Amino acid sequence: LAVKLEFTSSGTWTKPSGATFVYVEVISGGGGGASGTRNAVGQNACGGMGGAGAYTATRFIPAVLLGNTVTVTVGAGGTGGASVTTDNTINNAGGSGGQSSFGTFCYSLQGNNGGRANSSLTASQGSGYPRWENNWDVAYVGLTFSNAGYNLDTERTGDGQRSTSGGAAGGAGNGVRSNETLGNRGGDGGYGFAIGITTVTYPSNDRIGLSGNGGSSTNGIDGLDGNLEGMGGGGGYTASVNERGGNGGDGAFPGGGGGGGSGSRNGYNSGAGGNGASGRVRVYTW
Repeated sequence: LAVKLEFTSSGTWTKPSGATFVYVEVISGGGGGASGTRNAVGQNACGGMGGAGAYTATRFIPAVLLGNTVTVTVGAGGTGGASVTTDNTINNAGGSGGQSSFGTFCYSLQGNNGGRANSSLTASQGSGYPRWENNWDVAYVGLTFSNAGYNLDTERTGDGQRSTSGGAAGGAGNGVRSNETLGNRGGDGGYGFAIGITTVTYPSNDRIGLSGNGGSSTNGIDGLDGNLEGMGGGGGYTASVNERGGNGGDGAFPGGGGGGGSGSRNGYNSGAGGNGASGRVRVYTW
């Protein structure tokens, strides 16, 4: 029967007497969502991308290869990009989640998984792209999808993607198009999936609900926080050109990405990005 220890903060693992094999699950911190852009009438004011879900790694290790103690590092979640409070200013990127590790034996890659900033005021943020890595000498790093699109066009362009292992991406904030119409809504955060030995069952629908926890017609609508293991936060929603942007929701532990903030017109603050969730390390010993 395996003995399980779970680390939600950095610490030290001590090898039990008589141990033969160790199995390690390592999840890094999720990326913070980007804030929205604040821009003039006649220009796109894009919502921010959601942060990417966490990098993950697993490994079986013969106990004889381990010392009596091993240092465990748990990565922090990335901070969401700050609201833009100055006219004609591009958005702020979300911070990257921190690396998690079990000594030098198993570690998550340190990636730039925060929501990206626009390259210019007129640039739109593109759709998400897959991020996949392998390092057979050290660990397997599971497939996870990065940032959602900027959600100016159709209802689903800004949704965060699922992850097959660990945290999922946050949804993007909506924005204001150059013709003064609005993106349909904030993007939904994706579902994360448990890895290795653990099992979690999720509904068949892979979306968190429409961002709408509070807010008003003059204050924007903030994205929902992720509420299941590893879920991404929802994107913020701007319902009027004459209001502040909605803030992105926070990602769920472990490793969910924060939602993006929504864009705004000059004179109104854009939405801030949601925070990524911290990582986790689990150690099973036989």
